[in-house]
Amino acid sequence: MNALQNLKRRLCAAILGAILLVGILAVPAGAVSGPTLRVAFYPLPGFFEYTNRGEECGYGVDLLNLISRYTGITFTYVLAHSWEETKQMVLKGEADVRMPGTLPVSPSTTLGYTEHSIIDTYYAVMALKSREDLCYQDYETFQTLKVGISRPVYQSAGLENELEDAGIPAEHLVFYDGFNACRAALEAGEIDALISNVMDLDGEMKQLERFGTISNYISMSIGNPYLKTINNALAKIQSDEPTFFSDTYKRWFPERVAVPMTKDEARYLASINSLTFAFQDGRGYYSRREKDGSFTGFYPAVAQMICDRLGVSCIQTEWKEEKARGVVVYPDFYYDHVWADEKNVDITQPYATVNYYAIKNKNSSFDPETCTVAAVHSSHVTQNYILGKYRQDQITWCRDSQDCLTAVASGRASLALVSSYAAEYYLKMYHYSQLTPSLVAFSNQVCLGVEGDETGLLASALSKTLSTITTDELNALMIDTTVKRPNQNLLLAWIYENPVRSILIVSGGTILMVSLAAVFLYLKRAHRKNLDLAEAVNAKQAFLSRMSHDMRTPMNAIIGFSSFGAEASDLEESAGYHEKIHQAGQYLLQLINDSLDLSKLQSKNYALHPQPYRKEELLESLANLLQPRAQEKGVSLAFHCDPTLPPLLLFDKMRVQQIFVNLLNNAIKFTPSGGHVTLDIEKEDAGPDSYLIRFRVRDDGAGMSDEFQRNRLFKPFEQEHTTASGDGTGLGLAIVKDLVTMMGGTISCKSAPGKGTTFTVLLRGQIVPEQNLVEKFRPISSSGLVGKNVLVCEDQAVNREIVEKLLQHVGICVDSAENGQEGLKLFEKSAENYYFAVLMDIRMPVLDGISATKAIRRLSRRDAAGVPIIALSAAAPDENMVPFRAAELSGCLTKPIDPEELYAALAKYLPEDERQSPKSPSLIR
Repeated sequence: MNALQNLKRRLCAAILGAILLVGILAVPAGAVSGPTLRVAFYPLPGFFEYTNRGEECGYGVDLLNLISRYTGITFTYVLAHSWEETKQMVLKGEADVRMPGTLPVSPSTTLGYTEHSIIDTYYAVMALKSREDLCYQDYETFQTLKVGISRPVYQSAGLENELEDAGIPAEHLVFYDGFNACRAALEAGEIDALISNVMDLDGEMKQLERFGTISNYISMSIGNPYLKTINNALAKIQSDEPTFFSDTYKRWFPERVAVPMTKDEARYLASINSLTFAFQDGRGYYSRREKDGSFTGFYPAVAQMICDRLGVSCIQTEWKEEKARGVVVYPDFYYDHVWADEKNVDITQPYATVNYYAIKNKNSSFDPETCTVAAVHSSHVTQNYILGKYRQDQITWCRDSQDCLTAVASGRASLALVSSYAAEYYLKMYHYSQLTPSLVAFSNQVCLGVEGDETGLLASALSKTLSTITTDELNALMIDTTVKRPNQNLLLAWIYENPVRSILIVSGGTILMVSLAAVFLYLKRAHRKNLDLAEAVNAKQAFLSRMSHDMRTPMNAIIGFSSFGAEASDLEESAGYHEKIHQAGQYLLQLINDSLDLSKLQSKNYALHPQPYRKEELLESLANLLQPRAQEKGVSLAFHCDPTLPPLLLFDKMRVQQIFVNLLNNAIKFTPSGGHVTLDIEKEDAGPDSYLIRFRVRDDGAGMSDEFQRNRLFKPFEQEHTTASGDGTGLGLAIVKDLVTMMGGTISCKSAPGKGTTFTVLLRGQIVPEQNLVEKFRPISSSGLVGKNVLVCEDQAVNREIVEKLLQHVGICVDSAENGQEGLKLFEKSAENYYFAVLMDIRMPVLDGISATKAIRRLSRRDAAGVPIIALSAAAPDENMVPFRAAELSGCLTKPIDPEELYAALAKYLPEDERQSPKSPSLIR
């Protein structure tokens, strides 16, 4: 037991120790607290600089930051005003680090140097950029130049041979004590160029030639223990991050990395505006054609970057096996000088490495001796590799990488050799999901190939341009191009990968969509029904409001003239009041009929019934309705009518009267005592079958503002003068506007506050032919009705008495019954053809009018089927209503009964020879 416990303890201790060790090793170097070293900071372009915010930056700062990550050392910066001062600062203990520096000719006794170089530079012949006549490696021109050089550089660098090779005569050298003096002489034009370390190159200078290599190091005072620490960190950086130095150098010293263009290269580039690059389709992330015909991918991105740096446009074309016309650049050319010479193509330095995958079906195996291999026919690289491993009869040549994968997916090939980024692009497509890749031990480098350039200048210029592109920039281009997924239907891809789930989701989705559609349709219909209901209610309310508004005017006339008639002692005066009451009653009756007509309410309009209308009758009715109120207010009401107007106006009588009652009533209401209201009727123009009448209602009352006329004049319930005499709901003008529009006319208004108002209404009507006037207004004869027997069936005593009096007034003999049953008995007891006609109320107790009519028609008498039975109804039905037709009623009169209509309805059944034309009698004279 003790042994077991000891074993457990040891095991726990080992585990805890391992955890602690892993924790210690996992702590990054930068997190370890270390010493702080001071760096003598002498500003050198690109190496030590300041940002816009005053922070240190540059190649040296980036390097020290990386060293800090490896060592934990913190570096601070102390400004130095000259390069010589940096050495003194280290010797005096004011700084710990000095960089960059070259090794002295003889070993130093005061400064120690790292074993590993931090930056390699060179000596360069430099001139001002303003000297456009001086170009890189223009050796013929160099022989005539005066070149400045500092004595320390000349003595330590040993440039005699390099200067001789460059064609710069020793006698043309001008010596100065230091670089600053050289630079001042160059600026002053005393020399054409100068020679110095390229670190001295600034933004105003360019390189003419470069020679020699200069290694630069970090130096510290001898004996400083951190010199070894920094040296070890440099060795580690070169091992772990081999591209750091080159990429950082390119980023901070682009002009020093880039080899300048020669005079011939510069002239060539200046002569072109564009470069044509040939790309291959089906190369996946490397290059592929989009729907718009353009190429995208890594190679097109590199081509665009090169063109941007050269300042030319990039033209894309498709690669073809036959020789291209003109100068064409191939961005994916195989880096092989022998192959390039065979194809007569100039190539640049390589800029990318291409790896390859062997693609096969998942869970499949094959025999290398008998398998079939798919490869791109146009690829020189894959041809060499495959032909070295497989027989010719085993190879299936394909047009591009995607065709290779299709060959494997369809079973035409056992495996395919495809470039890595091409394979990774197409393997994301759902129809290649059964394929799997494996990396093969084979790769090749690609460069730019230039075909059609006899001078060879373009290839060298492109090679120099490629040298300015960093590894980080190329990696960024590849990352940007590999982010995009293949252009395919993602839904189909998911369905292809998940068939069972797809069926379940589609089934459930279909049921859900059908259910939602049903609910939606139900809710939509319910919503539409509610809207229709609300619309009908609103229309009903608006209609009833208008009717109640319009009923007040004729009711006022009826009440007023009734009072006058009761007090009148003269019979003729009383008859005049009765005539006016009759006219007002007729107008009120029409308004009541409109208010009860639900079909008109639902259709939101009134039915028009044009008929010939005497202008005198219009003016007379308007005067009778409105003159009492005008007199009561002390307002003068006048009517003027154009004598050239036709005698009859073909308009809807009630609607025209309604329009001008509203307009004149408003004019009287808003005109003060002593004011004037006028209605002018004029003929505007006449055509062959129609005429245009202008009605103008004028007053000198309160008037209206421009704002009210523009925005609220014809809207319901709107009134500008709420304190004016008289009351109202503000519906009058809205009614007028609707009626005028319905009649095809126009209405306009001109008004100003305190200056009165003028409404102008234009209505067009048809001309009434004279023949039609004769027929229409031929007087109805009632003399033939004298002595005729008429049976009246009416349960209401008042209504029955009125009908009896009307009939007796023209000499008709009347028998009356209080209900349909009584009327039926009277008809049965009468002799055949005794009754000339029957007037039958529809709604009666015991037996209603419809049933009584049917019972009469069924009697076995010769006159039962033909006797005229005319219905009396409070609501006039349409002639096509089924109950009226089924009962075989002969006609219908609407209550209250109009005498003329009653006599006309009865006279219609008189024999033709008894229809004479004396004027029918009237109750009102």
